[in-house]
Amino acid sequence: MDPLTHTLFGAALARTRLGAAPLAGAALVIGSNLPDIDALVVVAGADASFLCRRGWTHGILGLPLLALALAAILSRLRSDARFTELLRPSLIGVIGHPLLDWLNSYGVRLLTPFDNRWFYGDAVFIVDPWIWLTLGAALVLGRRPSRSGAIGWVLLAIGTTAVVLATRDLTPWIARWAWFGGVLTIAGLAVSGVGRRHGALVARVGLCAVVVYCAALALASAGAERWVRAELTRRGLEATGRIMVGPRATDFSAWDVVAEESGGFRTGTFRVLGAPRLSLDGALLPKPPDTPPVRAARAAPGVRGTLRWMRFESAAVDEDAAGYTVRFIDARYARPGSRGFGSAEVRLDRELRVLSAGPGRRPP
Repeated sequence: MDPLTHTLFGAALARTRLGAAPLAGAALVIGSNLPDIDALVVVAGADASFLCRRGWTHGILGLPLLALALAAILSRLRSDARFTELLRPSLIGVIGHPLLDWLNSYGVRLLTPFDNRWFYGDAVFIVDPWIWLTLGAALVLGRRPSRSGAIGWVLLAIGTTAVVLATRDLTPWIARWAWFGGVLTIAGLAVSGVGRRHGALVARVGLCAVVVYCAALALASAGAERWVRAELTRRGLEATGRIMVGPRATDFSAWDVVAEESGGFRTGTFRVLGAPRLSLDGALLPKPPDTPPVRAARAAPGVRGTLRWMRFESAAVDEDAAGYTVRFIDARYARPGSRGFGSAEVRLDRELRVLSAGPGRRPP
């Protein structure tokens, strides 16, 4: 998930009994973001970032080590901060991070370094404004009044509203109005002082609401996947391969679909309401052909991390007098005729020597 979600989640936990000990609240907030320290690898290049993201620092070996390091550092900052009291919130914070990351279709490698397999929840979009709104409400309504705090929350409301409006093509009008209504309602309740004396209770309610919300989306995604598989079979199409039914940013009425067939990946849209329930794009995204140019391109040092990250790898080869251009895309983030997020391109000469290689965009 995005850094704001992790931060709000950690801050909400800090409002409960978990944040009672000295610097325990800081341990929860920092721990909730600490596994994303692997994002610093981006300085080595986008492909290296794809190779390292959501791996060691999100895996079962790295998480306890991060918690131990965090508790040890914080315990040295104040004389009343004890390592034994900080270890628990530190561990909860860092463990909660990959669990949130698992919810989306980007995935996380929970078993690193023993197994680099990716796990996908396909339940929540990587940026979910409704989680922002719920956790933000829990924190705003339970806070003590202060001018600096009020200014900070106003700025946050303006910034998140700008993000929601910036995704106009992905955000239906009803979602935009629901967002505005939610922000105004929270502001009104905060001014009236509702929940101010019960900060811990409000935080627990907000956290429970997020858990219920994510669980409901996970069940909906699993049900939609079963329905899509049955519908593909009914239409006489292959339905034995992998299938993804993933949510969009704010639009609950339409989910993205990727279905694997022997020759490639079929993409489309699943509609919760309205007809047709399942609409498919016209052309398949082809799987990488087993040809010398593709084999040479896949071995290029500049794209190994990107290809290792791809879930539904598709490839196309263009040939000209100078050589070959091999383009890789991930069907999760692309449609026929578009490159999409996480693409990679390798340019080869006629002797299949690599002239250039690299991913199209950096990973989040």
